[in-house]
Amino acid sequence: MPRRPAPSRFTNLHLLLLLLAVAAVIVDDPARWARYGLLGHAQWDGLLPADLLTPVFIFLLGVTVAASERPLQLPVALTTATALFAAGIAVNGFLRPDFGAWRLTGVLQRAGITLAIAAIANAAATGDYRRRLALLGSAATLATLTYWLVMAHVPPPHGVPGDLSPTGNLAAWVDWTILGRHAWDEHWDPDGILSTLSSVSTVLAGVVAGIVVTSDWRGTRTMLHLVGGGAGAIVAALFWSLMVPINRSLWSASFVVFSAGVALILVALMTWSRHRA
Repeated sequence: MPRRPAPSRFTNLHLLLLLLAVAAVIVDDPARWARYGLLGHAQWDGLLPADLLTPVFIFLLGVTVAASERPLQLPVALTTATALFAAGIAVNGFLRPDFGAWRLTGVLQRAGITLAIAAIANAAATGDYRRRLALLGSAATLATLTYWLVMAHVPPPHGVPGDLSPTGNLAAWVDWTILGRHAWDEHWDPDGILSTLSSVSTVLAGVVAGIVVTSDWRGTRTMLHLVGGGAGAIVAALFWSLMVPINRSLWSASFVVFSAGVALILVALMTWSRHRA
């Protein structure tokens, strides 16, 4: 029979989520923090430590969805998602009080949207352990591949397919067309509309990881499997980046896989240390 964790199992995870949320909001403005070393984001393609804060935060949100008790999970998660989205809007209003240029997107808004989707998907993925893993894993893969194919083959108006430059990519056109001055800047938004589809992959991957560590934990053996899976994802992402650059602003497919690998290793080590305590 699957073993459910004690309610206090993920106390440290909840604290880490809070710290990551604060850190992700602090570094959410690339221009403001670019000169502060570790707080800065990559200019475009590439990866700096700060670029991993948001995807790890969203991945861990998925883990908490799977770690919750099912009768309480959906309403609590949806309430939390709404609160996250509202908090993001409020923070943006504080940082940019001009309503005509009030940014509507951001880390907390994306976290709220992905958390709601993860909770609904997890509730809908009924069945035994293997079936739930297959359904949610397939959904995460489909979201990543769909976003990749759209970005690679659908050109923006007056643009060309596969243009991933800051001003020429499809996601930037969608953000500016729909959000206008409510986007991060006049060219693109690092937490924009189209790239949110790709971030859904990140939160669903977290749900899959949460199911594994709460339903089929077998001590060091499972921990090593998870760490191996995370390392494999990182290596695969580095190879994939030869075709699709790792890019946090676009939440590119290779970025999804790389950041999920890092987050999976973190979850494995946290869970293993908790069991060893």
